[in-house]
Amino acid sequence: MFTRILVAIDGSETSQHAFEAALLLARENGAELQPLYVVDIPASTYSAPGIDLIGLDNAMREEGNAVTAAARAQMTPRSSYHRDDSTGSQPDSTDARNCDSCQEPRQQKTE
Repeated sequence: MFTRILVAIDGSETSQHAFEAALLLARENGAELQPLYVVDIPASTYSAPGIDLIGLDNAMREEGNAVTAAARAQMTPRSSYHRDDSTGSQPDSTDARNCDSCQEPRQQKTE
């Protein structure tokens, strides 16, 4: 049985499939689900002449916020769990352990 699931998302179709599978597992097992926005940027990008690193960083952050917001929109209350990494805070009432398909509701974790 899974109790915690971390799923990497990057906005691609493949990561959307992975997220949907992780969401289903979280719901079926009453597990905590944490989507994590991940990008792979070759190190050579940072040393390439003329690269606007601040612009690249801002664009990645904007995309990450949009991708994460889309994932969280699919994580309805009582169906899955997430933590807001931008603030480090716990959201309220979004714990898969209390979902309708779970056998027994459990206490929400506090940190």
